[in-house]
Amino acid sequence: MAMNKNRKLPTVILLCLLLALPLRSHAAITPDDIAVFSREGVQVIFPGETSRHTFAEDISPDKLLTAEMIDFSGVTIGDKPEFFAWLAQFDNLRKLALRNTSIHATPELLRAFIGMEKLQKLDLSENPLFEGDAYSSTKLGSLWGNLSSLNELTLTATNGTVENYGSLVLLKNLHTLHLGNNPQLCARSLLGRLASWSNGSCVKALELNRLPLVVLDLSNTGLTDDPLPDLPVATLRELSFENNALNALTARDLPQLEYWNLAGNADVELSSEFGSVLNLKALRTLLHDPSASIPSRLQQRFASKTAQQDTPVAQPSTAITITPPSAKPSPAPLLQPKTSEEIQSWLTGADQTKHQAALGYLKTEAKTGDKGALHWLGQAYHKGWGLKRNWITARNYYWQAFNSGDSTAQNSIDAIDREAANAITEWRNSGKSTEKGQLAHDLYTALAKTGNKNAQGWLDWLAQKR
Repeated sequence: MAMNKNRKLPTVILLCLLLALPLRSHAAITPDDIAVFSREGVQVIFPGETSRHTFAEDISPDKLLTAEMIDFSGVTIGDKPEFFAWLAQFDNLRKLALRNTSIHATPELLRAFIGMEKLQKLDLSENPLFEGDAYSSTKLGSLWGNLSSLNELTLTATNGTVENYGSLVLLKNLHTLHLGNNPQLCARSLLGRLASWSNGSCVKALELNRLPLVVLDLSNTGLTDDPLPDLPVATLRELSFENNALNALTARDLPQLEYWNLAGNADVELSSEFGSVLNLKALRTLLHDPSASIPSRLQQRFASKTAQQDTPVAQPSTAITITPPSAKPSPAPLLQPKTSEEIQSWLTGADQTKHQAALGYLKTEAKTGDKGALHWLGQAYHKGWGLKRNWITARNYYWQAFNSGDSTAQNSIDAIDREAANAITEWRNSGKSTEKGQLAHDLYTALAKTGNKNAQGWLDWLAQKR
């Protein structure tokens, strides 16, 4: 019997190898298909390149598979198994956009992501992913474990529910999440049955509070219950609840929040505690309906729209201004640094005009994903260059820079981690807190809330001495 098994073993291995070959075959997509993609404007970025571009119609299939970014947005793909089999071969991708391509959440689509461990940005928006009986019960929960490097996910207008998306807790590096325009996401009744989370919070079911989110869009998602208790409030900088049916929102400290959109929630009422100077201290923009109930002390922190129109005097740099929904974005600063030396000089110098110009320029560039701007902003908050030091914000910017391709940002992350560890050690040994000690404590507290066990360990160690 042993001899028979030994004789059959090579045959079994050979069959497995033969079955595996089509997975790396280019036959699924023909040169004609590639030429069509080229003519329809599909864009790519190859290793060593910094800007996106279309590719030649006669490009080698092997060359195309080395792309780090590919954008099919607006190209009608539909549910073609051969396309997804081909897509699965792009194992070097960092960014993938399939926006408005008429795809559904088919098994073939889900299998295409199995080998994309390097993928950092994924856009599946404006697709009927879960439309129709064949796809309405599809669950993506098992998919997220294959995308451990993902830091930006866009699922806007994909007809999904909490059951469809599942817990996102496996996306440990996710800092930007767009779930807007999915009105059934938080609907309590689905096709005549209660949603699985009906006795709790739909946001809690997604486990968003365990993610290091910086940007979160929950606009037009059927929200009625207060979602703040189940959000990562320590790290959020941009938050949209636009066009929901929210009522009372209990006070939570949102130390990093700069932009909050509550427009389209006519009956929303913010707790009076939101008026405290300890809450929303970083807030620069608050959008809301006239009928919304906003604490008077919070309103006093904003220059009214009338004051902005009637008073030509420029606001001081620390002023917080309210931006009405119809307002046009502020023009880019006329004064802009042109070199790295100028950026550092303007950020660290005493000239407030140049400092604000440099800061405005970097924030504008950072919104486009510019890795250099993200790194500079991290340094500004890390070292306190004309800003109040904030290691939470600094570390978030460093991570975004790293995830955008700046490998040197890892050194900055390591540096801030070392400083935090040294500051906590000094605090524990001396029994006295310093500025750096408090910065480190705030950082570890924020990280611990995302499930970071190392950060929680430092906090526990400090508490034993205190």
